[in-house]
Amino acid sequence: MTLRASAKTIARRLVSPLMEWTGHTDRKLDQLTGVENRLLVLMYHRIISDPAEDPFRLGMCVTRQTFESHLRYFRQHYHLIGLEDALARIDAGETLPARSVALTFDDGYRDNLINAAPALARHHAPATFYVVTGELEDGRPLWWDRVIAAIARTRENSIDTEALDLPGLPARLALTPLRRAGSLQSLIDAIWDLPAHRIEAVVRRLQKQLKPTDDPHLAARRMSRLEIIKLAAGGGFTIGAHTVRHADPRTQSGDELRKELVTSRKDLEQIIQMPVTSFAYPAGRMTPELPDLVRAVGFASAVSTVRGINEVPFNRYALARIGMPESTLADFKRAIRNVPVVSGSTPQEPSAPPP
Repeated sequence: MTLRASAKTIARRLVSPLMEWTGHTDRKLDQLTGVENRLLVLMYHRIISDPAEDPFRLGMCVTRQTFESHLRYFRQHYHLIGLEDALARIDAGETLPARSVALTFDDGYRDNLINAAPALARHHAPATFYVVTGELEDGRPLWWDRVIAAIARTRENSIDTEALDLPGLPARLALTPLRRAGSLQSLIDAIWDLPAHRIEAVVRRLQKQLKPTDDPHLAARRMSRLEIIKLAAGGGFTIGAHTVRHADPRTQSGDELRKELVTSRKDLEQIIQMPVTSFAYPAGRMTPELPDLVRAVGFASAVSTVRGINEVPFNRYALARIGMPESTLADFKRAIRNVPVVSGSTPQEPSAPPP
């Protein structure tokens, strides 16, 4: 964890309990969510069993215990609704209940099936799972998870970025204990800027340079085709598309983007034998033309990483979401107490999401 992140953590531990104790946060949340025809969409990635699976705390992992506490709170205080169900109700002219919340999961990690799905079922909570379809057959981890594992398990004390052919970075990134997390984030940010066809080569060069040791805690396994089928068969669970390669759309041509959208959707529909109607932009990254393309190829909705609470009329091809990190409920409530209310006419800019 970086020094800046540590400072924020300390501040949260002091401020959040105080605001919770005074009731200020709950009053603010009630003003935001206690209104009909508003939908709070929450974004998770991984639900992990062991904190060792999340060595750098980049904001993508939530422990099972924390996730259970979130679900208990939502079940007691909110109306849990599937995203597709919410949109269908709006289309039918129905009113969404106050405090409506939809849960979503990005990327297609195996722990979504192993850890998240049973907890969701116990709390009768529907959810949408957005799955990356590339390399499902060989089970290769997503590129940023391979980068995380390489840096977490290397004995090298720096990275030669010139050997990786990554311009814009210092010639060497330090891997000392205090600098390792910051170097990791810089490296991930730089790789994100690459065209999709270059990412694999850079990650392979990094692994060769760092020679990481194996660690089962860092496997970051993805669901297989059979596991996706099993998840889709669970009551209240919906599968959405999340591209083939999970690369930045801004580095791809229109034809490449169309292929990513169409192929990912067809692959998932072939796997689950059901329509796939919702899409998640990779890490929330978009081009101005992409929502229109998502609509044109047949998706009925798309979720972004714009922070906000959606209000009818929804911009259904740029639905706002709030990311859920490993945090207490007091932190969560404090974090969303001032998010904007967005509608189809509200200008939206993506936030800076985790990978």
